[in-house]
Amino acid sequence: MLSGTSLRAILPILLGIFLTSSCGEMNGISNTEELNLVTSPVDMSLLTITETDIRFGGLVAGERSSHNQTCLSKFIKSRGVTTRLAARLGYSELRAYSVSKLGSNILMIAGGIVTAKNRTPKKVRNTWLYNTNLNSISDGPSLLKERAFHSACRLNDGSLLIAGGDDVLEVERYTLTAKKWSTAGKLCSPREVPGILQVGEADVLLVGGMSQDTESPYSESALNSLEIFSLKERKGKIVGRMAVPRIAPDCVLIRKQHSVIIIGGSPLYADSEDEQIDSAEKFSLPLPILS
Repeated sequence: MLSGTSLRAILPILLGIFLTSSCGEMNGISNTEELNLVTSPVDMSLLTITETDIRFGGLVAGERSSHNQTCLSKFIKSRGVTTRLAARLGYSELRAYSVSKLGSNILMIAGGIVTAKNRTPKKVRNTWLYNTNLNSISDGPSLLKERAFHSACRLNDGSLLIAGGDDVLEVERYTLTAKKWSTAGKLCSPREVPGILQVGEADVLLVGGMSQDTESPYSESALNSLEIFSLKERKGKIVGRMAVPRIAPDCVLIRKQHSVIIIGGSPLYADSEDEQIDSAEKFSLPLPILS
């Protein structure tokens, strides 16, 4: 993992790349541009980029959802939270869930699959609120659909968006005022564990992931497509293709360059982090997003 000092050293190089690079288009679909960020292999999916670090380089970043969820998942596992949640449902393990910050000390854990020896795995609609200060768990409002291998994104207005999952096209949204889930619309293509990032006032970008219907010859399951889900139109649209199919990549919004940097990810889904992609790509957002 790179240190904060190493990252600050890289940022000027990134800025130079952003300022001089361009993005090609073909048939209305934008292609990403691969970025040569490092000269030796490094686990880019674990690279820590904080908001302060990004602003140090004159950039403004959105939340790195995949990286944040990985860190939060490790945190709640270290406290035995997932084991406690599974036990509430009569199982021994909970996996393939999402975890997101709702406040300074509140995490929402949503969906997933519960497993136990000699029992059939089961997808769940449950959500839970975990108080990190009190180490306490309370039940949250149920999702509208059973969901696993999905991704969650906290929006700028404080609400939470959940998209993707095992053969689930429906997108759900949780608001702090209503304190319940509602249907936000549908994706145009199924995708499990995509990268996810808000890129405009009412637009969310979903990056890669995996599906039983493969789109790429490079992998049996990883996707290379990019989809923008419109909160206003309540639907998704394919807007680009990556050079490398990626599952659960990190995404950083570069507002001044009207683009998104897609970092790391995995070529195939696995519970371990042994196999990670050590490259990054730049995607220029279609207008009028961020305009």
